[in-house]
Amino acid sequence: MIKLIAIDLDGTLLTSDKRIPDEDKEYLSKLIDNGIKVVVSTGRDFFSAREFFDKEDRILYNTLSGNAIFDSFGNELYSNHLSYETVKKLSTYGIDNFIAHVNGYKDGYNTIMLRRPETETLKKYISRYHFPVNFKDELSEDEEYFSVIYVGTLDYVTEIMNKIKNDFSDLKFYIMPATNVDSYMLEIVQANISKYSALEKIFKTYGISPEEVMAFGDEENDIEMLNSVGHGYIMKNARDSLKSGFDVTEFDNNNHGVVRTIEKWGLI
Repeated sequence: MIKLIAIDLDGTLLTSDKRIPDEDKEYLSKLIDNGIKVVVSTGRDFFSAREFFDKEDRILYNTLSGNAIFDSFGNELYSNHLSYETVKKLSTYGIDNFIAHVNGYKDGYNTIMLRRPETETLKKYISRYHFPVNFKDELSEDEEYFSVIYVGTLDYVTEIMNKIKNDFSDLKFYIMPATNVDSYMLEIVQANISKYSALEKIFKTYGISPEEVMAFGDEENDIEMLNSVGHGYIMKNARDSLKSGFDVTEFDNNNHGVVRTIEKWGLI
């Protein structure tokens, strides 16, 4: 029996034009009415993820690829941080393209930059995800740092990653397309953090086993989650190189791929 469903946003629940069809929202609401937990599991921060839902949606938010869990009202239920010393050193690898996601929700921001974005790529990235940015002259020890992001060409972010890997063995690196800005993002988090590690904390809290969990995703940072639950589905629109060994949704993210798959289980 399925008791919890974890769903990625970009490329999964969201259409390519960044919306959730009303039909899909209504279906998720009915699942929750039937006692099934719905968890948005995303690389986005809480502000950026919740903009697609109502505060009263009763959804849990597994954000920043497992770095922080929030309820629908923005109450932090769990978080894991990079140390100030680590973030300060990471900033030296490319300060003009450096972005730090932080726990500044109560103060109305969630992102720190040490330079105002000058390239069109970075400007588009910031505006696309509606990050409330706090521009600072230097990093502060008082902040709680969730993750570090570098944005640029695939060659650029790969070069940055290779440099950092030589100095940090305790970090995890993801390179992913930066949606709708024709560039790539390098996300840097604690090595023990993933979407699944945070999701596991959620379902264990409710006495749910991995076999009772269903999950959907389309990118590299979803793979562990899909592998570790009882029913992991990769999206039809995912890269072919990621599909091996997974059940693939019959429909893509622009054609209700998540909902059409869940419907087959007769959960409502």
